Amino acid sequence: MLAKLRLRNFRSFKEDTVIDFTATKYSKLKDTNVSGGVLKGCLFAGDNDSGKSNAINAISILLYLLFDDTDFNMPVNFCFFSADRLMEMEYTFRFGKEEVVYSLAFESSGKVMTEKVTLGASTLLDRTDEGARTTLTAENFYGSSRLQPKSLLLKKLYEETHFAQFPVLAKMFDYLISSVYFNASRNMVASARSYSDKDAVTLTEYIELNGVEGINEFFEKLGFLQRIVYRKPQGGPGRIYVKHRGVEVLVPLSMESLGNKVLLNMLPGYLEVASGGGMLIVDDYGANFHNKQSELLLSWFMKHSANSQLFVATHSTCLMKTSLLRPDQIYTLEFTDGHGTVTHRVSDFQPRELQNLEKMYLEGQFGGLPAYAQMQKKSD
Repeated sequence: MLAKLRLRNFRSFKEDTVIDFTATKYSKLKDTNVSGGVLKGCLFAGDNDSGKSNAINAISILLYLLFDDTDFNMPVNFCFFSADRLMEMEYTFRFGKEEVVYSLAFESSGKVMTEKVTLGASTLLDRTDEGARTTLTAENFYGSSRLQPKSLLLKKLYEETHFAQFPVLAKMFDYLISSVYFNASRNMVASARSYSDKDAVTLTEYIELNGVEGINEFFEKLGFLQRIVYRKPQGGPGRIYVKHRGVEVLVPLSMESLGNKVLLNMLPGYLEVASGGGMLIVDDYGANFHNKQSELLLSWFMKHSANSQLFVATHSTCLMKTSLLRPDQIYTLEFTDGHGTVTHRVSDFQPRELQNLEKMYLEGQFGGLPAYAQMQKKSD
């Protein structure tokens, strides 16, 4: 599971920033929201353009870097208001008692400057501009002429070996392969599943592989009033319909409300990650949902997921409840002149476990509150 993220010069994160996903001393929701000392997800809140989506992208970008075969335009991720030509990213994964740290640095052209993998006190891969030393293969050194300047060596080594001799690294890649990115505002889903034999995460592919029973059973358990029907005439494309309780007519998915479309497109990845492990990384979570639906989906994931994490960027402050999330699972973000995005972990303010976190946030006690709200409050 992802235990820590460090960024510098990435998008709006100009200065060195650490986002910690390890559990703190809070005991509330320990049985449902924590696994092996690592939090089963995090909420990013803040004003528009505060950097919420950038935090989400910093997590999901690893899927593209390690699994996408197309050329990835890394320079667009550099902080555009910084003169620094080096961008740093570091991911710490924890599986049981073992910890893997994957560190990366890119030059502004997109060239990989450093790439390092450590397992505990052991360095498994150390790449610089001059070449790479590794213990992951029988060949211990790769000269600079053999490295792809804008491609990660770890990706190549995984494709060649699948890390059969390094089970922790194999577990990390399995975790990433099982992860899903979902952009709720664009209703777009992406994953690294093409490198695995795991089920699909797009709605049509999921239904063709698994049928509609799993989604309908989920709707039944949570009290949703709709069910889905899938019909595929011989030789023709399949079509998804929604059956509403008390209504006999089947409604084509294309005619459903935006909220229902977003829900149904998110559900395959949501269910796959919750049951099989990995990360569900959602940008603009809850934008098209009723508050109660946003809360229900978040709560169900925390209670029923196994070795899984849910990372969301959202404007739904109703999710800031101690019945849903621990204070160490909430980060507020704000954009500051000269420094870029600054993060505040709610647990650092040491709120009591029964305090109203949403009210405290809206009162400005945790930072990350839009400036215009503060100005209006003063003018009143």
